[in-house]
Amino acid sequence: MTPSGILVKAHDRVEVEEIGAPLTCRQDVPLSELREQHRDLNLPCRAQSYSLRSAFFDWLGRTFGDEVVIQAANAVPAGELSDYEKFFGRPFEELELDWRKALLAEYRAIPEVDELAKKYRLESPTQYQRVCSAGKDF
Repeated sequence: MTPSGILVKAHDRVEVEEIGAPLTCRQDVPLSELREQHRDLNLPCRAQSYSLRSAFFDWLGRTFGDEVVIQAANAVPAGELSDYEKFFGRPFEELELDWRKALLAEYRAIPEVDELAKKYRLESPTQYQRVCSAGKDF
C-alpha cells in the first residue's frame, strides 16, 4: 500500500475535534486493540492492522530514531503497552494521538486530496478488502 493509501485509510476514520486535542475514531481499530487482541484481529482486520501498524512504527522511527524502535522491538516480551513510555518517553496513548495528528496533517497537505482519496477508494484493490468496524469486530 502506498503512503497515500495509508493516509486515505486513516483519514476515512479520523476526525480532529475543534479544540485540537483528541482524535476520535469512527471505525478505525485502535492500535492498543490491535496489540491486545492480536490473535483475534490480525487476519480479519488485516486491511487496517498491517497498514496502521506499519505507519505507526514508521512514524516512531522518524520521530525517535530507528535505533529506539529496534530496542523496543527486542524487549522481552516485545510490544507491551506499558513499555512505550520507557523507550519513547511518553505513554502509548499520547504517542498514538501524536501519530494520528501527524498522519492527518500529512493527508491534508496533499494537493487535491479529496479527489485522490475518492479515486483510491473506488479504483484500487482496497475496495475489495474487508474493513473491521467498531462495535462489530472489536
